Amino acid sequence: MILASNDESPSDADTVLKQLRPKPHQRFVVVVGQYSPNPQKAERFLVFSCLGPYLWKAVDVWLTPAGHTELLSRLCASSQVAVGSCDAMYSTKARHVWATVGEELHVWRRGKLIARFSTQQAVIRNKAMFGWSNYPIEAFRSCRGYVSLFWFKRGVALERSLGRTVVVATATESMALIDPTYDGIDLMCDASWVGDLARAISSATHLPLDLDKSLL
Repeated sequence: MILASNDESPSDADTVLKQLRPKPHQRFVVVVGQYSPNPQKAERFLVFSCLGPYLWKAVDVWLTPAGHTELLSRLCASSQVAVGSCDAMYSTKARHVWATVGEELHVWRRGKLIARFSTQQAVIRNKAMFGWSNYPIEAFRSCRGYVSLFWFKRGVALERSLGRTVVVATATESMALIDPTYDGIDLMCDASWVGDLARAISSATHLPLDLDKSLL
C-alpha cells in the first residue's frame, strides 16, 4: 500500500502500477477522496482489490489530474476496473464504497459487501438474521437520504410502499452533539456521501430520490 505521497509531492502512474502489478483476471474498484485541498494540483486516489464480496485497499496515493488519467487508462487496459465513489475525504478512512459492477450497483462497508441493486431487485445484508434479504424493487416507493435531529445520525434507506424503511447505510458523528461550533458547512462535508450514495441507488433502481433539506 502506497502512503508516502501527499498533495505537495504526488506520486506517478509508473510507481503505482509497479506496486499494484495488475493482471487480466484481477478486479479493482477505483475511487477519489472528496474535498482535496487543491484538486487542480492533486487528488487522493484509492484503488481497492476486489476479492469475492470483499474489498482490500491496495493503493492510497495522491496523483495529479494527468497522473490520475494515465493510471486509470493503463489500469483499465490491463485488468477489470469499476470506477466508483466513497465517503472518504482527503484524510479520512473510506467506510463506504460503491461502484457499478456489471449491471448492478454494489455497496461495501468497511471492506464487506452490504448491498446490491438493479432495476429488478435490492439484495441487502440483514444484520439481525446474519444473512441477506432480497426485495423486488416494486416493494419500495423511494430512495431516501436522511439526517437525524441534531445531525448526529445520517444514512440512506429505501422507503417501502407500506411506510416502513429498509436501511442501507448509516454513520454517526458525535461532534455534531458535543461541538458547539459544528455547523452547516461541517454537515455538508461530513454527510455529502449520503446524497451521493442515495443518487447512485436511485439511478441504479429507477426509484424516486428523496433527500432531506439539509442534504440539498
